[in-house]
Amino acid sequence: MARKKLKVLALLDNPEQLPRGHDFAEELKTPEWLPEKEIFNALRRLGHELRLLALHNDLDLLFEELREFQPDVVFNLMEEYEGDSTKVANVMSLLEMLHVPYTGAPPLGLRLAKDKALAKVIMEQHSVPTPPYQLLERGKSPKRRSGLEFPIVIKPRYDDASYSIAQASVVADDAAFEDRVRFVHEKAKQDALAEQFITGRELYVSVLGTARLRVFPFREVKFGKLQDSDSHPIASYSVKWDAHYRRRWGVKYHFADLEQDLIDRISDSCREAYRALHLRGYARLDLRLDDNNNFYVLEANPNPHLARQEDFALSAERAGVKWNPLIQSILNDAVNQPTGD
Repeated sequence: MARKKLKVLALLDNPEQLPRGHDFAEELKTPEWLPEKEIFNALRRLGHELRLLALHNDLDLLFEELREFQPDVVFNLMEEYEGDSTKVANVMSLLEMLHVPYTGAPPLGLRLAKDKALAKVIMEQHSVPTPPYQLLERGKSPKRRSGLEFPIVIKPRYDDASYSIAQASVVADDAAFEDRVRFVHEKAKQDALAEQFITGRELYVSVLGTARLRVFPFREVKFGKLQDSDSHPIASYSVKWDAHYRRRWGVKYHFADLEQDLIDRISDSCREAYRALHLRGYARLDLRLDDNNNFYVLEANPNPHLARQEDFALSAERAGVKWNPLIQSILNDAVNQPTGD
């Protein structure tokens, strides 16, 4: 049976507002735009009609594009609106009200997963293991609560992609704890989340689907020389996004080698977290595994990067889902969903 040709509007963000009809030719020549370029090429190879729209702060452009193009589905590649990652949920809410299908997590899922503190409360309620933690709100005391043991990692409450995460984020005494909490309050301008640091392995678990969930083979980061240094190996911003830094420290990603029973238990907990956080379409969950094979879900990443060499696509391919069918599956999931939470 022939695949239905869809009118797809790819929705992006940009540091400044660009006009409708911007062709992105220059942007797509740069390495930073490689993930988007790969997705656009896949959509065209699949036979779909594609338009691109970047939003910064002008929703009128979105309404105009929807009226004129009348897309069958929006491919959501937005990470922020007006520089705020929490506002992407608001844009998806508009699409909900207009009954326009879109890929990835719905507004509720975006809000819950983006709020690391609230996500932890929900995971605990659903018996999903997560490290002990403390929320430290702006304007309140940065004191550590009794029972939260060192070492502790200090994160912004809402940021993803390891923004504001560095080796200095892991603290070993109360003075460093309070200094780092103040740093997050002042630099990131948001609440801080203090989480007990779990020494061990870091895993990434990719999940595809909505009603029927498929968990792909796990990826793992090997921290190389960072593992043997005096620092605590964490997936800092430099580890995730600086290729030179990874080469210098010998940081590499590969598929995790685990016993099947442990794989099954982790998969079950990731499915539970995915559903509890109202995720949809696709997501990646980040975990830590200690030396006794106790695992802890750190956070969920709705709408993770889909570049062919990123963890999600590599895990899908290992499971037999190649690149073009993966993009088509994400589209199919979107168009088959009711446009409402």
